[in-house]
Amino acid sequence: MKINKSIEQGIFVVIMLELEKDHKPLKCPTLSENLGVSTTYLQKILHRMVNAGIVHSNASKDGGYTIAKPAREITIADIMDAVDETIFDFDSKRLARNLFGDDPHVANAESKVSDCIEKSLAAMRSELAAVTIENLLQEDRDRNGSIEWESKTR
Repeated sequence: MKINKSIEQGIFVVIMLELEKDHKPLKCPTLSENLGVSTTYLQKILHRMVNAGIVHSNASKDGGYTIAKPAREITIADIMDAVDETIFDFDSKRLARNLFGDDPHVANAESKVSDCIEKSLAAMRSELAAVTIENLLQEDRDRNGSIEWESKTR
C-alpha cells in the first residue's frame, strides 16, 4: 500500500505551524519553499485542513495559516482524514466470480480476504489516531514556537 504524499505534507505543515515563533501566521509560499513542494498542491492540502478545523486561514496582508488547536489534539489520523482522497474499498467478487462462478467456496474465501483487509485498515487507522503532533515534537523544546520559517527561506 502506498500512502498519499499529501498526508506527509499535511503532517509537516502542522509541525511548522506549531513551531513557528510566537505562532505567527505563515503564508503558503513560505511553507512550500521550506518543504520543497509545489505551492499549488500545498494550497489544496491547506484548504482541506482548514475545512477540517486543523488550521486557520487569514487572507489579510499580515495573515496566513496558523494551527487551529493544540498539537496534542491533532492526530496523524486527523490529518489523513482531512487531506487524503484515497478510499479503501476492496471488492474482489467480480474477479473471483468471473473465474469461478458462484461456487460457495469462492464466497467464503472472498469474505475471509475482505475481513482481513478491513481489520488491517482499522488497525492502521487506530495506530495513526494514537500519535499526535505533540508526540512528534521534542518534549523540552519548541513548546511556544521558536523557529522563524520566513527567515529560513531567504
